[in-house]
Amino acid sequence: MILRDNETCMNGFYGFDNRRFLCNSEIRNPIQQNKIKRYFYGHFLIHSETMPKQKKLRIRTGARTASKVQEKEMISKAKKIRKNPELVIPKCEHEGKCPLDRVRRQVARVQSVADDEKRLAKFAKSGDQLARAYAATLLLAVSEKAPYLAVLRTPYGEIAYAIRGSVKKEKLVGVQNYDKTKWRLLSVLDLAKKKGLHIYSTKKGLVCKGHEAAPPDYFVKEMISALKYDLTRDDDLYACEHISRKDVADKSASTDPYILIFWKSADKKIAVCQSCASKKSSIITTLNQNMAVPKPEHEFEIDVMTPLTCSEECGDCEVEKHI
Repeated sequence: MILRDNETCMNGFYGFDNRRFLCNSEIRNPIQQNKIKRYFYGHFLIHSETMPKQKKLRIRTGARTASKVQEKEMISKAKKIRKNPELVIPKCEHEGKCPLDRVRRQVARVQSVADDEKRLAKFAKSGDQLARAYAATLLLAVSEKAPYLAVLRTPYGEIAYAIRGSVKKEKLVGVQNYDKTKWRLLSVLDLAKKKGLHIYSTKKGLVCKGHEAAPPDYFVKEMISALKYDLTRDDDLYACEHISRKDVADKSASTDPYILIFWKSADKKIAVCQSCASKKSSIITTLNQNMAVPKPEHEFEIDVMTPLTCSEECGDCEVEKHI
């Protein structure tokens, strides 16, 4: 029996003989059957009736051969952070002791042996995860080779990175893509949650505001400008042309319904009407993707304003429950 792509076999395991794929029922020799079973168990995890917990296994690969351009770019970035490790560590913009000082010291230790491949390999297997990722990336600068790259798939897209040492993939992605505002944040997401930090990925780099939820003014401007809306600023309000400041102040809608978002930590309001919002992307998703904060769900308050008014006051309004 010759099996084609995506074709299945009702009898379980597959074997092969001179480029021909054989069903288990076609292989008469029991020794050969066992060899084939062990081979596919260990290498391809092909589904069998004897594997009830893995009914639909898919063969997925997160690796690909790096192009010359990708390899050159990866090595170039590794050499840059070897000279300047501050590129991968958030800059503190708050008062008092920074919770990231310990990480900085470990990264500094790694940099001190930047040309020693053996010691870098050791640092890439133990210690702080961010320092490990830094050491693992410096190995690329020493060897000047990155022939194969892994791929991390996220809701925001795919990103390639080189696997070295014993490091979490998110850390490697963040360190090796320090020049991309969206991806470098992955290296500090766990620190924000564990230590209660507020870290922002700006055009200037990563910025740590400590335990204070107060994004820098320039970061707020960057994120507002990143929204795909034509918004007009009026002090702390950014609104489309169809919404008046009076409506926002009164929390009412004169004409079309609109969404009102209060960015609490930035003390800014964003108002977009129904006709504008239906044509554009998500505001919350855009604002959130460059922030690493302990509780992102607490960053925003969302209200929907409609022109609907009540003719009478009720003690328990059924309409308000559904608005």
